[in-house]
Amino acid sequence: MGSRSATDTVLGVLAALIEHRTLQQAELASSLGVKSETIRKHMLELKEHGVPLERQEDGKQVFWSVPASWAPRGIHLDAGDAAAIVKHLARLPAGKHRDPLIDKLLKGLAGADDLERRVEVVLAGKVAEDELRWMEVVEDSAARGATLHMNYYTMSRGELAKRYVSVQRVVPPQRFVGRCHRDGRLKWFRIDNIVEARLDPDEPFRFATADEVDAYVEQSVGGFATPEPVREHVFVVRSPESRWVGKNLPLGDVTATTTPDGLQVSVRSAAMPMVARYVVSLGGAARAVSLPLRAAVRALAEQVLRENPE
Repeated sequence: MGSRSATDTVLGVLAALIEHRTLQQAELASSLGVKSETIRKHMLELKEHGVPLERQEDGKQVFWSVPASWAPRGIHLDAGDAAAIVKHLARLPAGKHRDPLIDKLLKGLAGADDLERRVEVVLAGKVAEDELRWMEVVEDSAARGATLHMNYYTMSRGELAKRYVSVQRVVPPQRFVGRCHRDGRLKWFRIDNIVEARLDPDEPFRFATADEVDAYVEQSVGGFATPEPVREHVFVVRSPESRWVGKNLPLGDVTATTTPDGLQVSVRSAAMPMVARYVVSLGGAARAVSLPLRAAVRALAEQVLRENPE
């Protein structure tokens, strides 16, 4: 038989155990190109290190087996997979959940100086520990189909109240869409407004279809929507400001058409106040076309002028 390293043999034994669960010692030795005594030695060493091996004899034949539920701890990642995960983790908010994972992966990657530098230069921000904890509960609600019971601070009313919500979609890092049990409507909620949260198995979960949630998210603006019907809101942006506006429209269901003078933007949304705020933020470069939007823009502009007298 040819020479074979001990590491190669042990890896071959583990691979065979994962695939077949029960192995004949002599046959395994033959397939790996080693002596039967070498297999016996490695089997005993693996057993000493916690592998739940059982040895049985049938005449002159020796068999080794592991339980059907057994698997080595962890999973195998090649260097390319590990590097890709580090890159994605670097873009997530820093914290006690992210940073140890990055450190563990970097330790397993030889010569990963460029990845370490990437983690240093990507400014992913931070999330408070309470928000991370509530984020996990919110995600569990959506994943398990379990109702979220929370103490929630509603900023528009300035009040803290108990709420039952069936979480439908999580939009990191701060928002989620849920069906409110008060009125049955889909609504946006902010994770940083949660004071306390838990899953309540006694309150039935209220599902929404994927199409319903997709439409609600698409017709929202900046994590905001009103109970009003979806309407089309049109405004125009003059050139040259239209060049960068066209590439940075944060408005959901939007259609932008280039015109000789700039850009015409049409937004289908139930969040007209947010569309109006966006138009106002463009100053003299934008002009509302649809009448309801024009009235909302005018009202906001007048309010700004009143709050900022000469």
